[in-house]
This record gives sequence, C-alpha cells and structure tokens, in this order.
Amino acid sequence: MTLPDEGRKHTGEPNRKNKKLWGSKIGDMPQRPRPHVLEEESRKKFREAIPSQWVVRRLDPDYGIDEHIELFDETGDATGLSFLAQVKGTDSVDIKRALGVPTEIETLRYYRSLDTPVMVVSYHSPTGSLFWRWAYEFDPYYARKGSKQVTFTIPKDNRWGDGTPSRVRRDLETFRRLRSPNIGWPIEFELVLEGDEFFEVPAVLIESAIREAFQPLSSIIKLRMTFRQAYTLH
Repeated sequence: MTLPDEGRKHTGEPNRKNKKLWGSKIGDMPQRPRPHVLEEESRKKFREAIPSQWVVRRLDPDYGIDEHIELFDETGDATGLSFLAQVKGTDSVDIKRALGVPTEIETLRYYRSLDTPVMVVSYHSPTGSLFWRWAYEFDPYYARKGSKQVTFTIPKDNRWGDGTPSRVRRDLETFRRLRSPNIGWPIEFELVLEGDEFFEVPAVLIESAIREAFQPLSSIIKLRMTFRQAYTLH
C-alpha cells in the first residue's frame, strides 16, 4: 500500500492548508493585542495606587467587577470598610474622551443595587493617571429614554492623588452610616464647587445662597463646602 506522501521529498514546509491556518510565515510570532496589555497595565497601576495596608483581591471571573478592596488602618486593624472596583484603561490622548466611560445602563443599575459600593476607575495611559467615581452617583433618571448604554463621566478633579485614600475612606464611612438602621445625626455632606463662577454668577454668592437654604436643616445635615480651581491636564 502506498501512502499519499510516500516517495515525496520532505522539505519541512507546511502544505497550503496548514500554511493558511498557522500564518503566512513559519517565523511569525504570536502578538498580544493592545487591549489585553492595557487591561493588565490598568490593574497594575490601580494596585500600585492602593495603600499598602489595604488588601486587594482580584475577582475571577469578574462579572463586570475586577477587584475587591478591604480597608485596614495604619496599625493594621480592620475598619469593616470595603469597596469593589471596575478598572478600565484608555490610550486616548483627548482627556475629555478618556473620562467618558461607555457603560451599559443595566450594569450601572446592578452596581447601585449592591450593598458594597462600586468604584469605576479609568486609567489614562498617555499621562499615567487614574481617575475614579462611585457608580452610585449615576442617576438613571437622566439616561435617554430607550437607551441601553450611557457615557459614565468621571470629573477631571477625581484624579487619584495622595489625598484620595482619605477621601475614599470618608465616603465609605458616610455610605455605611446612610445604610445603617441606627443612623446618627447630623449627616455630613461635602459640596465641591469648581471654578470662580457659574453662568456668570460668582461662586461666593452661590455658596451663600446654598448655606442659607440648608440652615433650617442644620440639625440633620452638616454641609461642608469646598472650592477647587479648574485646571487642564498636560
């Protein structure tokens, strides 16, 4: 019996079928797609930004949530505070586009339904910066009727910095108080105003009007006002 290839000189070259399957050249090396690299780069950058005493646990499979972060204080004692994080990355140079994270509305509703707060994180690779925002700040009321996806916009002031961990802890403590059946009064809120004026109205006048409006509620709400200057990323 004669085999089909019997008698043929073996050249080491693949036949056309295998050549098509494995690539045009034997020497071609597999390449890792940029989105995969960016995903790992984003998670690495986020983990590096987390204080060393906090514990980061990777969720696998993630089901739309990448990390679980548990907070410990400087002495290593547990605080009982934790949050979840969805980490995205972008190569877009345009910072406005970079801070707009396309997200399914149902995903944001799912985040809001969880007992543990979810942080949406965007890594901007051109500047090596992290930006973040709590998912519970999304209000589905403002979503366009019939839309399945929205752009979840992260304020440019929410750039991760040295003071961010303290702010995150304050936010989580407030969130826990609001969810507690034994809530303590007054509840402290922070209102952040960016810029010197709004629609040509000086910010100081707006601050005065807000404080006056909240005065009758001083027994249940403690308002803290913060002014921030607008800035541009370079």
